[in-house]
Amino acid sequence: MKLDIRRPVPVADRVGVTFPRYFTAKLEAGRTPYDEVAWELRTASIGNDKGAVIFEQRDVEVPADWSQTATNIVEASISTARRARRTARTACGN
Repeated sequence: MKLDIRRPVPVADRVGVTFPRYFTAKLEAGRTPYDEVAWELRTASIGNDKGAVIFEQRDVEVPADWSQTATNIVEASISTARRARRTARTACGN
């Protein structure tokens, strides 16, 4: 009998690799790894060589142990990516 590997397997019959929890094994029920991080609100800003602010985002929630430089870089990157997606959707008429 030839096994057809291209045949879809019903969801109930699917088996896969399981991994036991390791890093989150000791978390209380209903908690996530993000609950273990201390968070704080900051203002992310980046200036140019003349001192003018070229990017600013207020009330950014970041891990408390991040440096201000990390906050600025990550938030500017995320905001830039959001603007690029928004611009692309607008340009495509979506």
